[in-house]
Amino acid sequence: MLNLKAMAVALAILGTIGPVEAVQTYNGGGIGKGMPAVVSLGGNNLLMFVRGSDDGLWWRRGNGNGGGWTEFQSLGGVLSSAPSCVAYNGRAQCFVRGSDEALWTIAVDKDGANDGWLGLDGVITNQPGSAVASIDGETQSLYAFGRGSDGGWWIRERSIDPETELYPWKDWRPTLNTGYAAPGCAPYGKTGVDCYIRFPDNTIRELSGANYQGGPLSVVEGLTSSAPSAVSSPNKKVLRLFVRGLDDQLWMNVKKSGAWEGFKSLNVTIHSGPSCAWEADGDIWCGALEPNGRLQMVRLKPGDY
Repeated sequence: MLNLKAMAVALAILGTIGPVEAVQTYNGGGIGKGMPAVVSLGGNNLLMFVRGSDDGLWWRRGNGNGGGWTEFQSLGGVLSSAPSCVAYNGRAQCFVRGSDEALWTIAVDKDGANDGWLGLDGVITNQPGSAVASIDGETQSLYAFGRGSDGGWWIRERSIDPETELYPWKDWRPTLNTGYAAPGCAPYGKTGVDCYIRFPDNTIRELSGANYQGGPLSVVEGLTSSAPSAVSSPNKKVLRLFVRGLDDQLWMNVKKSGAWEGFKSLNVTIHSGPSCAWEADGDIWCGALEPNGRLQMVRLKPGDY
């Protein structure tokens, strides 16, 4: 299999692929342990979450235009993984592996208000993944994915109970696949969630329908040295996959109508897996680490991609 750099060179010669230009980068401030998590809450409210040097969860908010950052503030907790966060019901819902190896979650609004940490039990062995998808075209379900002590991928789901019209957490349930590194997950289509997983040989595997039991794993051409990040368009018809290539560059692939267009280099050097969020205005923001552990933000405007 070609690595990402070789693949891009080969396809560029054919005139079918090339680097994306004019991508903007910003200083994200702070020092992180592992990849950050980026969430868009709309209304120019862009939130960044990171595992701090004290193993707590820290957050800050930007104005969605590359500035206006608040100071980092602590949300407490004792993390043993980087966070995975998604927008859910107007708040950022973050999931982490705690010091007890269980799954923990906290919901945070744009001003940092929250209801505290909630333990979701279980034993997970690495950073969790998360996604939000509609089960009927309207009702939103929240999913957390984690690798269990048996090596398999397991799911916890929060969705509406038709009898009570409440949103309880359901028990852990397994998928049909084993797991390795942390997954990057996003809704794709009307009701499905697709997850992307880095395997020990640096290949990228796709698990479609991960919010159900998932189908067979398929290979996405290319290699990555860190966990991928997946984001979907507001209509869920376009999915963009971001990875750290073996050349430490940020790369992007696009899936439309079930077909991949091929990876493109964004000409940005990163030193962790990326975490990306797609805003309603079309901007995509990705957070990652610089070589010294400081946080950086990458902005793609619609004209860039």
